[in-house]
Amino acid sequence: MTKHCAAIPAGGFALLMALLLLAIAGSMLAMIARTSSRQMLDTIDAADGLQRKWAFRSCERLLLPQARDIIAEQQTEAVEAGTDIHVAEQTLVLGQTTIHLIFANEDAKLDVNESLQRAGQDATETSLRRMFRSGPKVDIALQPLEQEESKASKQEEKTWPAVATYEQIFVHAPPEDLCQSLSRNVTCWGSGQLDWHSAPPPVLESALAPDLSMGQLARLQQIRSEQPETNVGSLLSQLELSHQQRKRVGGRLTDDPQNYSLWTQLYTKERSWYSFAVVNMEHDKPKLQARLRW
Repeated sequence: MTKHCAAIPAGGFALLMALLLLAIAGSMLAMIARTSSRQMLDTIDAADGLQRKWAFRSCERLLLPQARDIIAEQQTEAVEAGTDIHVAEQTLVLGQTTIHLIFANEDAKLDVNESLQRAGQDATETSLRRMFRSGPKVDIALQPLEQEESKASKQEEKTWPAVATYEQIFVHAPPEDLCQSLSRNVTCWGSGQLDWHSAPPPVLESALAPDLSMGQLARLQQIRSEQPETNVGSLLSQLELSHQQRKRVGGRLTDDPQNYSLWTQLYTKERSWYSFAVVNMEHDKPKLQARLRW
C-alpha cells in the first residue's frame, strides 16, 4: 500500500517564512534597542561626568586664586556673627544643580605635618581629639607613612614624611563630614607656620598650648582683637615670654598666610559630588598643592 504526503501549499510556506523572519527581526530590534539604551545611558553618564569635571575645574581655576580676597570680604560679617574668620562660603544655583563653595585659609588650621615633626604622633593625636571634644564623636587614628632617616647631619634624625590625605587622619570619614566640619580646623597642606590673626581658638590652643599657658593664649586673642594690625614681633613682646618661649612660638607664627583651599560640593536631588583643592599663593602665583575628588 502506497502512502502519499500531503503537499504544503506554496502560499502557506511563504507565510511561515515571513512569520519566522518577523520573529527574528523583532528579536534583533529588541537587542539593538537594549544596546542602544545602554549606550545612550553611558553617553549621558559620560556627559554628566564631563560637565561635573568642567564645573570643578572652572571653580578651581577661576575662584580658588581669589580665595584670599573672598575670605577678607566676608571677615567683617564673620566677626559680627561670631563665626570663623578663616573660611568663607558661597552658593551657586545652575538649573537643577547647586554648587556650594567653601574657601579656607589653610595656614589658619592645625598643620598635622608640622605637629608630627615637632611633637610626635601621640601628642598630635591628643591635640586633634582635644579640638573635636565638644562636637560629634570623631574617630581619629593618624596613619603617617613610615619614618625616614635624615642623613643631613652626623647624627641621624628621624623625620615624618607628609601626611597627604584626610584618610590618614580620620577613620572612614565620609566626604560630607570632611567638607562641612572635619577639615575646617585641620590641614595636611599648611606652611608649618600658623596665621595667628585668623586661627580659631581651638587651633591656637592645640598648636601653642605646649609653650603658652591658658592665660597667655587668652592674652594673645585679646591682642589680636584690639590690635588687628599688629605683627608677630609686637605680639611676642606684649606676651612677656622667656627667650626660649619667644624663639619657639615666634617660629610657628606668621603674618602672611600663603596656602588656601576650596571645597566644591556639587549636588542634585539624587546625590552629591565633592572636590577639594589647595594652592600656594606665594608671590601671588597660584601653585597647586593638592586635588582630591569624591
